[in-house]
Amino acid sequence: MRKRAPSGPSGMPPRPGTITVIALPGTKPGIRPLTAKTREGQPYERFEDVERQIERLVQAQPHMWPGIVREGIDNHSVKNEALVYLIREAWHRGHDKELLELHSDLFDRMATMVLNRAARMGISDAAPLIEAIQNRIIELLYNDGESVTADFLEVAFNRVVSCEVQKWNRKHGKYWQRLDIDADITDQSVLEHSTILSAASIEQVEAGISAENIIKNARKWLASPHFEAFYLHYVMGIPVEPTKKSKVSLVRHFRRPASTIYFWLDRAVAIIRAKLSERPEE
Repeated sequence: MRKRAPSGPSGMPPRPGTITVIALPGTKPGIRPLTAKTREGQPYERFEDVERQIERLVQAQPHMWPGIVREGIDNHSVKNEALVYLIREAWHRGHDKELLELHSDLFDRMATMVLNRAARMGISDAAPLIEAIQNRIIELLYNDGESVTADFLEVAFNRVVSCEVQKWNRKHGKYWQRLDIDADITDQSVLEHSTILSAASIEQVEAGISAENIIKNARKWLASPHFEAFYLHYVMGIPVEPTKKSKVSLVRHFRRPASTIYFWLDRAVAIIRAKLSERPEE
């Protein structure tokens, strides 16, 4: 599902008037400078290779921009950040035909990035994610106010997309990277991982309570991050700290010290034990 550039009086954001470009230190003459600043108060600056590409692009006639983007410059593909700059130039200047082509090229690239990240996250239906990221990038792309994130599209476009994907997944995801407390655990996964629970002695926290029942109820009893840590460690078998056999670990996943992860796990087990003591197995 690909979003087109907003168009028409009802969809297209109003174009600003003619912009007078004033070269700032570190910015080439004729190239619109960035206005947002870092936390240290320094203005954002594009990377040098992006600035060089922009300089070459703006020297060409607007009707040539889509072709240059597709063909590349000096055997190098046009950077996403340079493409963002060009889209904004086409929008400001009123070159709607070129704007739609450039917009389509950028969003094809973005969709590929999002699909790749979705695959690594184990997201089978990426359509809602792609639509959400597209809408967010459109909002930033055609933002004519002073916005740090909007300016950052011309500094590190891929990082902005990556951050937006992570935000979406934390809010909507039901995947092992950021498990939702209401995540569905299929019967098949219960059967596959019950032996891991037995080996970890969690099944023995209360006599007569099966591993399957513990898994099914843990998501109701535990809030994040306790449930997530419990599930990843005791069900998925992911170690707290990296081992010689695998670099994957909860320390790396949560970006927290091992002592914090062990505290979460101890807390999760304590809650499970307390809950199991209050009710018989169903």
